[in-house]
Amino acid sequence: MTHENKLWPQDERLFSKIEKEQIAESEHHFFQEMRRKMLDENAPWPETLVWEHDNPDHLYLLRQGYDEFMLGKGTSRQEWQATEIHTMNLSDALAINLKEAKLLDRDITFLQWLRENEFSCVKYNHQNDGNVNLVKHG
Repeated sequence: MTHENKLWPQDERLFSKIEKEQIAESEHHFFQEMRRKMLDENAPWPETLVWEHDNPDHLYLLRQGYDEFMLGKGTSRQEWQATEIHTMNLSDALAINLKEAKLLDRDITFLQWLRENEFSCVKYNHQNDGNVNLVKHG
């Protein structure tokens, strides 16, 4: 099967590693969906994967294009701009230490945070349009 995009080598390694691990169904679903989106679903406007209003830590994760990610914290544009970290692949986004990035007071990576929350805050069908209004699809 031909895909629209080619994954970064570090993401290829991540997906290969995850396929071999015993993980929770919610984590398996997350990686399956991310791989599908990153290979075949371009997000011309930032796609909201974790919405800051859906978790008590007010963290958010956006995906743009095929495999660019923005991780940040806040509920206002000023907070977003002050905290946002941009990565060119999923592996780097998941490896961000939230304490070092000054997003949380705890020494935890974003992947560990997702696991703590059992991936319950991840939304797979949210898109932002060009006006950055949240629109729920399907």
